[in-house]
Amino acid sequence: EPLKALEDEFGERFVRIQRSYIANLDHVASIEPLDTGDARVHMKDGSRLPCSRTYRGGLRQRSG
Repeated sequence: EPLKALEDEFGERFVRIQRSYIANLDHVASIEPLDTGDARVHMKDGSRLPCSRTYRGGLRQRSG
């Protein structure tokens, strides 16, 4: 199933952060900007996910 369909199904608390990733905003601990314009999303469980510059602005806007 395409991620866009899952993102729509899960609702507003889920946001696309890269072509292959969506993240639950309730589990995001922090967003680390990188020199390349991309970002690294630190999750509360300690995992880190890539965030492309394409989706970085939307992530920041929705994570408040």
